[in-house]
Amino acid sequence: MEKNIRIMVLLLSLLAAFGGMAKPRLPDLDFETYDKFPSSGWRVSGGEAGYSFSVDDKVFQRGQRSVSVEFKGSKPNAGSFGYWLALQAKGQNIKLRGAVKTEGITDGWVGLMLNVHPDQASSNMREQKLFGDNDWR
Repeated sequence: MEKNIRIMVLLLSLLAAFGGMAKPRLPDLDFETYDKFPSSGWRVSGGEAGYSFSVDDKVFQRGQRSVSVEFKGSKPNAGSFGYWLALQAKGQNIKLRGAVKTEGITDGWVGLMLNVHPDQASSNMREQKLFGDNDWR
């Protein structure tokens, strides 16, 4: 059974308020300029387990593109993609936004994950139990 996972990590805006400090140069993390995925800077895992990653110009929340993760293997495991931001941001505010849409998830769960180091703060949406079909969250 083919399962589609429509994931869009539309980091709509990386807004920073840096009280008198110069704003760091942040990468463009939406998918509007990508013809293929992964693009420079993005890391993917799960390809060997049957997951494929691609730019989707038919299903998106904002703009005109998202990233689609599709599973065509026999036994779902884990597939993911991510981007490392290395910022010196102590005492500064950074706002990240993302959205997930699911289709046909019958095993496991889907979510966005955010880790902040070195404090080891993290959130992965597991408690929201996104499976089955879900509109953008």
